[in-house]
Amino acid sequence: MMTALENARDALAGIPGVVSCKVGIEPNLSPADYPMIRVVPSRVTTGKPYSGSTIETLIYFGAQLTTSEGLESVYSALSDMHDEIKAVIGTLQGRYIELVTDEDRLDAYKIMYVRCELASPDSPQVKCAAWASTIAETLSGTPNVLAPFTKELQSNSDLDWDITLANGTVERLLNGASSSKTRLTLTGNIAGTAASEAEIGIYAAGVLIGNRTLVITAGAAVPVAFSISAEHTSLTDVVFDVRATGTAGGYTFSDIRLTAQRA
Repeated sequence: MMTALENARDALAGIPGVVSCKVGIEPNLSPADYPMIRVVPSRVTTGKPYSGSTIETLIYFGAQLTTSEGLESVYSALSDMHDEIKAVIGTLQGRYIELVTDEDRLDAYKIMYVRCELASPDSPQVKCAAWASTIAETLSGTPNVLAPFTKELQSNSDLDWDITLANGTVERLLNGASSSKTRLTLTGNIAGTAASEAEIGIYAAGVLIGNRTLVITAGAAVPVAFSISAEHTSLTDVVFDVRATGTAGGYTFSDIRLTAQRA
């Protein structure tokens, strides 16, 4: 149980703006702890839907009311944090159940919690994921590496995966693993000059794997969402990255998320 909870804690701690993230919720939370996340187990069961144990978990998160610009701004900030928590649960191969918004145990703070299920460490898990802040790129006919990835959700280099944040790549370290197939998923948004085209793909050792996705932008104020999936098989270590080409001009990429999973 503790390994699963600690994995969740480490992954959730990478969410932008989080000041403190721990397993368990202490009674003496201070203003310096907020915005905060607390991972609290509620029940452990065995069997389906996972091969091992299932840890039913409450993920508390909250912000101060006294330092905010009003309750509406607090709800907006917590809504964004909720979206990030859902994304992290997905990388952990957990199951999101619901959001409870009225956990008003403290007068000066607004606290909510997500109810979810986490898989035991022996269940299949996404080993490595990264996301990028908003970046601007000038694309042309030559593939540009979209970099840098600025946040790490989860990395376990002792087993199968490592992550290099400096240049936006994910590297697989096999370390004797029985499987050498990698499943990659890329999502994000792109904005650019209206009706300009960009092709985005996932590359292994500089070579395109799968197909590129063609996105036609609708203007700088209208980000267009895109999604790509690809699988790659290799007997050696491989560096994966995200590259794009397009009609000459500037493009803005946001919320780029690259997830690598041993298939």
